[in-house]
Amino acid sequence: MNSEATALDKVLAIWKDESQLKTIKEIYAPNLTNGEFQTFVQMGMATGLNPFLREIWAVKYDKSAPAQIFIGRDGYRKTISRNKNYDYHFADAVYSNDEFCFDLTKGEVRHTYNFKDRGKLMGAYCLVFMKTSSKPFYVFVELSEYDLGRSLWKDKKATMIKKVAECQAIRMADSCTFGGTHSDDEFPEDRREERKLSKLNKLTNTIEGEVVEPEPTEIIDTETGEVTQSEEVPADPNAPSFDEVKKQMENAQNIEALILAKDLARSLKFSPVQIDELAKLFKQQQVKLKA
Repeated sequence: MNSEATALDKVLAIWKDESQLKTIKEIYAPNLTNGEFQTFVQMGMATGLNPFLREIWAVKYDKSAPAQIFIGRDGYRKTISRNKNYDYHFADAVYSNDEFCFDLTKGEVRHTYNFKDRGKLMGAYCLVFMKTSSKPFYVFVELSEYDLGRSLWKDKKATMIKKVAECQAIRMADSCTFGGTHSDDEFPEDRREERKLSKLNKLTNTIEGEVVEPEPTEIIDTETGEVTQSEEVPADPNAPSFDEVKKQMENAQNIEALILAKDLARSLKFSPVQIDELAKLFKQQQVKLKA
């Protein structure tokens, strides 16, 4: 058995191990329903990708919407390379001063340029050649659809837009394996940022008591009949505990995991002391993960 086959077997073993699956769900697929997590597991086995290497992960942005399965660019490359029908692929960026043309009938790209003044970056394309197809799978993506001038898109536009084209073309060439997945780079950054900010705000508000405020317990003095209120909140035996929320925040490996801790926070009614403790922890983790 060659080293590649051995490595694949080790990855597949991860997806069959119950203890590993528990860890995967907590870190790389938090808040997924049982059905969504099973779909994620099947995708992991089909692609042979390792979640612990950040090759594949899942995020559920909204309870009312399906979870999103993400695959890194290197994950797409690794899986397509195992396909016996895969030949090769290449991607390149296109600038306004380049000579670029794609012949639809022949499936051919004519792209020439020099390095003196290529002009403005317009987008990128990728061709994937499969042995079972007479023409390559072709994708062209426009920079304006993905670049919002933030994070890596600010300084490495050509690199990032080529990654988008590459992931889309590989997914098109092997849709049976990659159908229903996205790369993190091609997911519209404005939606990702808006959702992150929205969820961060909601979680902050929840923890600080602006969304879910504790309902004090009424205490009646049996001798005097006087009614007072206690800051202690009766615990729901079926709800996640305060310690579970705290632990999830402490163990958050990325901003998505921290954001999704809101689901535990929303399901509990905290005392003022607990709210203050979680608020401080959340802010500490937020700074740490963004550093």
